[in-house]
Amino acid sequence: MTKIDFPTSRQDNNASCGPTTVQTMLIYYGIDEVLDDLSKELLMTKNGVLTESRKSPLFDANSYTRGSIWAPLNYFIIEGLKECGETKISTRLTSDFVDVLKRSGFSESFNPFTGEPQTDPSYNWTSSVYLILLFENLKQ
Repeated sequence: MTKIDFPTSRQDNNASCGPTTVQTMLIYYGIDEVLDDLSKELLMTKNGVLTESRKSPLFDANSYTRGSIWAPLNYFIIEGLKECGETKISTRLTSDFVDVLKRSGFSESFNPFTGEPQTDPSYNWTSSVYLILLFENLKQ
């Protein structure tokens, strides 16, 4: 894997750190720790990437941004992993998340353990992520 010089803390980054950026996880944890947590399934379940690591004291599976599965974050993490050459894990995450969407619909967020919808049952960015991931898989 190519070494990428990511910021290691919020203080090192001048950009906004909202939950819609890949930088959020990388800034909080660093790329190596993110990959390690993904491999240990601390940042993911069979349903997708979590919005907060299970090892965090802030983790709450029922929280909107501290543990649920959220389409934009999954997309950004999948794309970021692809750009870093981590195709095996990005392929698995794509497959897992597409399966949740096929099973549970296009909710805004999903329970990390059951994959059940947690918020708005029909959200455009979730359906957009689904279509993008399907299209990209068809190209391969």
